[in-house]
Amino acid sequence: MNPMPVLPSVRGARRLFSYLIDYSVVVCASIMLLKSMQLSGDSLQVALLGCYFSYFFLLEGATGCTLGKLAMGTVVTRADGSPIDWNDAALRSLSRMVPFEVFSYRDGSLWHDRWTGTRVSRRVPAPARLFSHRSVSSATELREAAK
Repeated sequence: MNPMPVLPSVRGARRLFSYLIDYSVVVCASIMLLKSMQLSGDSLQVALLGCYFSYFFLLEGATGCTLGKLAMGTVVTRADGSPIDWNDAALRSLSRMVPFEVFSYRDGSLWHDRWTGTRVSRRVPAPARLFSHRSVSSATELREAAK
């Protein structure tokens, strides 16, 4: 049973801006966190990768979206539209560690989408989830569907 309608994958600028927001959050949070730890060299690189992994793993695993996805109105789902679980979030986060993964964009998806069978879709407004058999995109359609 699908908990929400299957919507088209998000492409282009919406994904780019989501990534830029997430990257900015991770960099700022990492600097603030690691500044007090006075790490250097390899230990600093490992800590930065840990922050990067943790950010995506924890937020996508718990909510299906990161701060960037939330700002852009998107959510991560499995290919069938069902929510991702912690395993999917872990695999997506690990896949992001592959060098040059950020340059793997093709046909609206990145390696971490294709390798894990997930995708980024527009977030369905909460009232529309009641009508999981179709997407309700406006308040007028919602009122008409409720009649």
